[in-house]
Amino acid sequence: MGESKPIVDDGNEETIKNSENSKSLSEGFLKEAIKLSPKPDRINDKVKSLSYEDLYAFSGDLDNLPLRFPPWKSVTYLNEYDGMIIGNLVSHPELKWKKLCVQFNNLGDAGASAILTALHVNTNLELLFLEGNQLTDTTAIVCAEMLKVNKSLKKIHLDFNRLTDVGAEAIAESLKENSTLDLLDISFNKFTNRGKTLLREAVKGKKGFSLW
Repeated sequence: MGESKPIVDDGNEETIKNSENSKSLSEGFLKEAIKLSPKPDRINDKVKSLSYEDLYAFSGDLDNLPLRFPPWKSVTYLNEYDGMIIGNLVSHPELKWKKLCVQFNNLGDAGASAILTALHVNTNLELLFLEGNQLTDTTAIVCAEMLKVNKSLKKIHLDFNRLTDVGAEAIAESLKENSTLDLLDISFNKFTNRGKTLLREAVKGKKGFSLW
């Protein structure tokens, strides 16, 4: 299947037809993801109502716009079921997002892990913001497994969570195998000096790497 991109409506009949086909495809991706949810009634309305422009936010001319889910625009925070939907979308080969911002929500380990697991197959996402989502070492271990195979992610923010030295050790080991990531923000977690040392040692010698 060829790459689908947002098409500007210039009044041309063929252009309008292509645009309608692309919109139909994007709606299908979202419906498919919602259908796979174990609890569709728990999915946030702002996820259910993602627009065509949102779903193709990183294709074509919209390539500089991040897909954002900032909680301060809604009293309802994203939950684990929303994270599962977003994970399904991230894994879809037609949706070529470069940046995903889901910070300071209530994704929890299940929602964040769904997104991170999708990055085993996603080859486009470069920036991921997961800070402030009540994440524990369960997510850190999933993240570590992802970092061993992912070749596109450049920056990941896991700060303001509940990771301990167990998570630090898992991520530190994965960083030895990863040559793509150049920024890891893991500040404001629950590491002791041992966890911090493991992470610092893992990135020692990685030129230009930023560890926060």
